[in-house]
Amino acid sequence: MSILHNLFVDTEKYVKKIMEKNKYKNPAVKWYLEDKDIDRKRGKYFPGIFCEVVNCLIENYFFIKEKEINLSVLSMLKNKEKENKPVTLWTAYGWCTNLKEIMIDLKEKWDIEYPVVCLYDFRWCMVEEAIDRLSPKRFIDIYRILPCKYYQVNEYGKISKSFELTPEERKNIRDTYKTFKEYLERPHIDAIDWWMKHRERNYQMTYSDNRSG
Repeated sequence: MSILHNLFVDTEKYVKKIMEKNKYKNPAVKWYLEDKDIDRKRGKYFPGIFCEVVNCLIENYFFIKEKEINLSVLSMLKNKEKENKPVTLWTAYGWCTNLKEIMIDLKEKWDIEYPVVCLYDFRWCMVEEAIDRLSPKRFIDIYRILPCKYYQVNEYGKISKSFELTPEERKNIRDTYKTFKEYLERPHIDAIDWWMKHRERNYQMTYSDNRSG
């Protein structure tokens, strides 16, 4: 049996261990492993915090020698974990990254053990909290995912809360999703404006685009 084969088997075991470990406390991971039916997922709400791993948690991801952990992001994830919120790492770079390799990297270099999934598998759903470098407008428009609370990592690597559903929207989560779905089905060019105007018209705004360092 070759060294390469042994490494592959060990990697598979490690990834399976991490995913199975999280499956029992993280509904998103459980669904990801057991039932990735898109139609059943539409409108589904996933609790916990979801964070882009590429160039958000791991800075300079595509420059091997310059890779480093964003300590502000990691600190937030650790604090959410202490609040018993499931932590899920996801990435929109699934087409050019290996999710298993990311998990191994996190463990070997920084002793971080979180499951990593593909962001695009969560299109058309709602999540409790999300962290990304995109503005909330672009995040929602590009990925078709609605976070109840959104944190943006700015160019200096610092986090600012830049979007949050109002208490009324949270209370009527099904109606909010119905409105969100209508927004997604509108022409791409005016979808964001329509969504934000709807929120301004019906609720007290809790949106800000804070890009300061």
